[in-house]
Amino acid sequence: VNANYAALEAEDMIVFKPAYRKAYTRWCKSRDIDLTKLAEMTDMQKVEANKYAMAQAEHATFRDASVVSDAITKLKTSTAGKKGKTPVGTAAYRLANATLESTLPFVKTPVNIFSRAIDYSPYSIIKSVVELTNAKDVDMFKLGIHHLCTGLTGTGVTALGIYLAENDLITVKAGDESGDEYYDRELGYQDYSAKINIGGKEYSLTLDWLSPNQVSLFMGAALHDNLSKDGFQPEDMLQTLGATVGPIMDMSFMSGPKDTIETIGEEVFNSGSEED
Repeated sequence: VNANYAALEAEDMIVFKPAYRKAYTRWCKSRDIDLTKLAEMTDMQKVEANKYAMAQAEHATFRDASVVSDAITKLKTSTAGKKGKTPVGTAAYRLANATLESTLPFVKTPVNIFSRAIDYSPYSIIKSVVELTNAKDVDMFKLGIHHLCTGLTGTGVTALGIYLAENDLITVKAGDESGDEYYDRELGYQDYSAKINIGGKEYSLTLDWLSPNQVSLFMGAALHDNLSKDGFQPEDMLQTLGATVGPIMDMSFMSGPKDTIETIGEEVFNSGSEED
């Protein structure tokens, strides 16, 4: 386990160190500091430059702290090995910890990828409007502009997803081809994949590695699939908006908890049906 963590850390450093140096240099240039005289910087300048560079490098490697990741980590720590006032209470703590560890073995990186997927989606435009409207200082205004830019980028990727779905170049869910999920999987179709035709033969290429922008891409495809259904009515718009949330849930750390909840729900439903 320790060797695995060390390997992951080494991989992060491949991106982290160049990102840190680039951000540090950018901070100095923005303040007209001669890069050949960095040693002459004041202690305050060095602290501020390091703070900015660290934040940018952590953002580039999905290592930045967040309220959600901190809360989950705290919950996992508080339930690990904790004893209740009764045996039932102790069992409940152990069950809660086991559930958290099995569904969310890693926290910070998956949560940040999920957060970045939201940032690079049309939803970020709504966030930017709220931030810009309520901006009371320069930092909040900059944050609003940042989210506006990422939201516009995500909207462009969503439009690309609509275009690919319109031209039958992308698959949201196996089963969309023939209506039979298992049949499509036997033919090689996969959830959230692109269709590539080579030599007259069609191949399915998963795009889950295209994080975090793949979420916006498949949001567009899901939106297209729902809007193009026969008999679509204006009241179906809520269901269509819900369909765009599907890729966010399925292609992020939320897929584990989502699958667990669905499994429990199916077991409860099936047991109830058997009793009837």
